[in-house]
Amino acid sequence: MAQNQLDKYVIYASENQIETLLDPGGIVTSPVDLDFHPDTINRPDELWVLNQGTEQTGGHTVVFNNINTAQPRSRKIQDGNAWHFMALASSMAFGSNGNWATAQDIQDANHSGGAFTGPALWSSDTTVYGVIGNPPTAQTNGSRIDVCHQSPYGKGIAYETDNVYWLMDGYLGTLKRYDFKKLRAPGELGNYDTEVAVYTDFSFTMDTELPAHIVIDENQKWLYGCDTKGKNVFRIDITSGSYEKDLSTVTSEPLGAYEAFTGHTQEVLFTENLDRPVGIDIQGDRLIVSDFGLAELILYDLQNMEEVGRISLKSITGIGVKGVKIGAQHKIYICDDGNDQVHVLDNPKTITPTGVDDVQSLGGIQVFPNPVREKLNFTVKGQNATYNVFSVAGEILMGGKVLNGTHHIPTSSLDNGLYLLSITSEEGTSLQRFQVIK
Repeated sequence: MAQNQLDKYVIYASENQIETLLDPGGIVTSPVDLDFHPDTINRPDELWVLNQGTEQTGGHTVVFNNINTAQPRSRKIQDGNAWHFMALASSMAFGSNGNWATAQDIQDANHSGGAFTGPALWSSDTTVYGVIGNPPTAQTNGSRIDVCHQSPYGKGIAYETDNVYWLMDGYLGTLKRYDFKKLRAPGELGNYDTEVAVYTDFSFTMDTELPAHIVIDENQKWLYGCDTKGKNVFRIDITSGSYEKDLSTVTSEPLGAYEAFTGHTQEVLFTENLDRPVGIDIQGDRLIVSDFGLAELILYDLQNMEEVGRISLKSITGIGVKGVKIGAQHKIYICDDGNDQVHVLDNPKTITPTGVDDVQSLGGIQVFPNPVREKLNFTVKGQNATYNVFSVAGEILMGGKVLNGTHHIPTSSLDNGLYLLSITSEEGTSLQRFQVIK
């Protein structure tokens, strides 16, 4: 199992540190999702938190600056017509161009019993967002730069490229790809050229209370997502699938296209010990999922398609785990809807990334056999080496110093299951997952 800096939260769980992001004005309320501004040069460490709000108020954002200092700054921004365009907001995603999009978890954003809701696209220019069209007029209706009303009960949203976003559509229980094409001026009416692809081979049953976040990997190959009610983590190949036929639209607004796409590749990846998975993020070959029902973060290895371990958040009384985001310095940011807070998980440990196989040879280190019954063997070349055996929950079970040569770890006292062996020598640190069978 190749190593990743995020593994330290499992391997060195006792070193985990969790703090609450300072919010002196109490403006974080009902947080459901969060994301960092992509301009890390001019707007470094700028964290945007999406608050769901109520059906009467609509959602809003809290923008945090200087989050890695002792005095972070925050301010609330709300669109002039958030009542419609951010009605019960469920999720957000930044694009590389600095624009960002939201999904709305409501059937009718007009609040009149119909089915008229869909994703909205926004500018991150704070002289535009929440300023233009506030209050709204017949000519300038809020500050959104585009909108399309084809997805009631939007549960999750992810950025692909340009003005393209994917959305978990709870109304039809499927995935949709929105290409907003030519954007409008802030608050402008008209210009309905959005193209919508409906991935009809994909289906899920929405959780009526929780969002279902999605994320696209950096290679723009796979979309990973949480099926909250179905209790699984899935992925689809966004480069697969093809046009099948035109479909009837959900609402009568004019569109550039509304089409069925079929034949795409999809997989259910993880199902074990999941309750209500909600938040999701990806860094390299690690996927992190927040589980609302279990109050846990689960870390997965995408190279070997296996669970690395779990991080319990149950020490936070009343926590309601929703969106999760990996930030700079491998810190993990968590939306806590139960306490109206954002938490930051950190760990001072550093893991030296290495490539590790089941029977590995790295810097003179070998580990065998795997699986093991009575005795695990490993060889070390170098001086001043140490080893530790961890449970997948991060508890240290045994360890010590070793000298150059072959060493043996008795495993008869360990129960059947998976464990982690960490070996640190002059060559660096290697990490091996092994299985005990009896």
